[in-house]
Amino acid sequence: MDNLSEQLERIGLRRMASAIQAKSLESIRLSPGKRSAHAVTRLGGRPNLSKEIPWPVRGDGQPLSFIAQLDLSVLPQVRKYSFAEGWFPFLFL
Repeated sequence: MDNLSEQLERIGLRRMASAIQAKSLESIRLSPGKRSAHAVTRLGGRPNLSKEIPWPVRGDGQPLSFIAQLDLSVLPQVRKYSFAEGWFPFLFL
């Protein structure tokens, strides 16, 4: 990928490039990965929710938004707790 100054020049912001670069911070870009039937850690997309399990909903019946899921088998052991398998979903009310 081009560096920031090249991107700004390409879209016509060369005269503002130094001010924009002074305020910019390093970041990462998330991109979709391959679908997996296994529990994997992911942000966004679709969770590994079995078709037999109904999608969680709020009290008013609106479906919850999926944010992320953690593959519990890759988490380090914390004190006496250890997760052998499965996944933990994060949903937004």
